[in-house]
Amino acid sequence: MDFTVLTQTSGWLGPFAKAIGAIFNYLYRFFAHFGLQNVGLCVILIVVVVRIIMLPLTIKQQKFTKMNSIIQPEINAINKKYEGKKDQESLMAKNQEMTDIYKKYGVSPSGGCLNMLIQLPIMFGIYQVIMRIPAYVPQLKAHYTNIIDKVGVDKLLNSDVIKEVAKTGHIKLENLDGKTETVNKLVDVMYKFDNKNWESLKKAFAGSGDVITKNMHKIEHANNFLGMNLTLSPKTLVGLGINVAILIPILAALTQFISSKLMMVDQGGDGDDNPMAASLKTMTYTMPLLSLIMCYTLPTCLGLYWIASTVITTIIQLCVTKYYNSIPVDVLVEKNKQKAAERRAKLGIDDNALKNASVMKTKSMKSISEKMNEIYKENKKLSDELNNTNSNNKSANDDGSFEAMEKTNKDSKPGSLASKAKLADKYKK
Repeated sequence: MDFTVLTQTSGWLGPFAKAIGAIFNYLYRFFAHFGLQNVGLCVILIVVVVRIIMLPLTIKQQKFTKMNSIIQPEINAINKKYEGKKDQESLMAKNQEMTDIYKKYGVSPSGGCLNMLIQLPIMFGIYQVIMRIPAYVPQLKAHYTNIIDKVGVDKLLNSDVIKEVAKTGHIKLENLDGKTETVNKLVDVMYKFDNKNWESLKKAFAGSGDVITKNMHKIEHANNFLGMNLTLSPKTLVGLGINVAILIPILAALTQFISSKLMMVDQGGDGDDNPMAASLKTMTYTMPLLSLIMCYTLPTCLGLYWIASTVITTIIQLCVTKYYNSIPVDVLVEKNKQKAAERRAKLGIDDNALKNASVMKTKSMKSISEKMNEIYKENKKLSDELNNTNSNNKSANDDGSFEAMEKTNKDSKPGSLASKAKLADKYKK
């Protein structure tokens, strides 16, 4: 099913999509001056521009990946050392050793996650723009509105070709709120037109044929990339006899597979001791399959973006990885530790005070744990002695020697176990 909407993205993604949409519109207008009004070209270039903007984050992410591959053997050794140990003392010791390892190499355990979280809104923003191009490119939208203004909103709403494409694309044309929303919906419908639909529209409104033909050619020129209509899915294009479209999902899956394999090698995913190995191996095959399915059923424009993004990202990762591999491990670790120390100094964190506080906290927790164990043992001992005393009292009462036990209780010293047992016996009576 093809899916296109004209309304700009709102919510928390709105600012990201609007910024990326502004860049996309600028690229479209720039190339329009040279007669190159082409959506496909702008999709590729927007990926390049955004990836360049995100290059500092990419470098940090690759650096974290490199450092993580260096410290992973030591992390695995600690996990193996404390395997099966669930007591509080072992868990505290394990966490402390893990912290010492990360501090030793100047690495933050959450460093990789933070970089990914920063990049995600940008990537989602690109996706929203790709799926809603007319909403962010006024020049492209103008070609559709020219037709709507010439033919008329009411006539188009009642035309068979509009109703048919709207039904196929699951676009509702009922209960629309005002002319603006109605025009946007009509643009959504016409954005999905193929050559057959355009010809049907021209026949239905022969009096407006010149305007329809002129704007139709401009729209087809803008959305054409290597003979493919980027607004239609490869599935639809193959059905229309444009078999070259099948290359889009195939290339998307292939590039994703290569990228996943390279990522697995960079993170040491082939090692059996690496806990990330299983998930990385799973992603190596599931992500290409997902790419294949999505890029076959969704608009070709999205598949083109997927391929461009994967290829450019892989090239950047290879270059950054090659750079870090050229640096000796000792030098890289030392630089990383120095930067981490500088960051802590800016925050006013004293390393010695932090280390002493950590040691004191560990000792304090250990002391508390030992004290609790001693109290537990003392209470258990006292409980056992009281039970024995009560048992002796019961035996004395049963065999007729209660008087002797009374004498013993009277002679017992205050605060002794015998006196406590006497007090408990009186309470029971």
